[in-house]
Amino acid sequence: MLYNYKPTQAAACLESKPVVFIGDSVARTLFFQLAHLLDPSLPLGPTQNGEKHANHTLTIETGNSVSFFWDPFLNSTHTFDVVRSARDDRHRPALLVLGSGLWYLRYANSSGGLPSWEVNMEHLLAEIVKSPVRPADQVVVLPVEQVVPSKLSPERAMSMHLSDIDAMNSDLMHRIHPPYSGLPFSSRPASPVSLPLVFNEMLVPSQTEDGLHFSGSVVKTQAQILLNLRCNNLMPKQFPLDKTCCNMYPWPSFLHLSILLVIFSWGPILAFMSYRAGSEQISWLKEAHNPALVFSVGVALIFFADRSGLWLKEQKQYDHWTFTFLCLVAMFVGLATIKRSDKDLGFMNREQTDEWKGWMQRRQPVEA
Repeated sequence: MLYNYKPTQAAACLESKPVVFIGDSVARTLFFQLAHLLDPSLPLGPTQNGEKHANHTLTIETGNSVSFFWDPFLNSTHTFDVVRSARDDRHRPALLVLGSGLWYLRYANSSGGLPSWEVNMEHLLAEIVKSPVRPADQVVVLPVEQVVPSKLSPERAMSMHLSDIDAMNSDLMHRIHPPYSGLPFSSRPASPVSLPLVFNEMLVPSQTEDGLHFSGSVVKTQAQILLNLRCNNLMPKQFPLDKTCCNMYPWPSFLHLSILLVIFSWGPILAFMSYRAGSEQISWLKEAHNPALVFSVGVALIFFADRSGLWLKEQKQYDHWTFTFLCLVAMFVGLATIKRSDKDLGFMNREQTDEWKGWMQRRQPVEA
């Protein structure tokens, strides 16, 4: 469940630390959107066309700096200096976002194309992994953006192919999250780099004019994902949980866990005792083991559905005024169409309450 951070909440999470973006125009667009989320008074893009391929530094109201460094190939000395710089927790950036790939395809003749990109990314990721101190609290490598070929300019369409982009993202996935060959049931070592592949799943062809840069609503949601990725684990974890995206669920307390274990094991233990007793089982055990087993399984399903990441959570987005208006319309329609029958049993009779219970049961899954 994605949480929409307000400027004050995001600033508290970043703890007065800087945010750094390095990359191409896709990373630059994301940089301006994130800065605007942190401080709505900041611009959503470069003020002049001549500043597109330039560095930018913005300062939000709380004093945090948000910087963008133009390096579409991620191979400059400054980029590697940022990655190699070993800083303590207090002075390093809260968020470091790296984005590249499309310029290697667009200018393949001079850049070396996909093979050069692979070599450079291997070198860059190796520097991050082998560093004893992370270059930032959260390091994010952006996936290579899926373009819309039908809307690209002829020059871009000739060099930017979806097959190459898929190959680059697959390469990133295997480098950042390599196949785990450890012992069974052992934990996979945590990767120091995050790769939000969901960014490409959010891209809708109707939300771009040039096939490459997408609308503000799409990029704004991507910026919120970056904040969720950085902040959700740091914010207080209180129920009901509304920050389940990019987050570890809190462990139950000792008392809570003890009660759950008793409930989870109660039904299976009675069922096992009933099975062992066979035809000689006592009457109360014969009658109790099936309901107890159903109850234990039901509580287990509810717990894992609500208090774990086993199933995804759905964002409940609705307008309170619209919901109230529709409820009032339904009530007035019902009052206007009331008909008195020959055998009217009066208000709130048994048949009427049974019907209402049916409607309430149908409404529960919608609200859940």
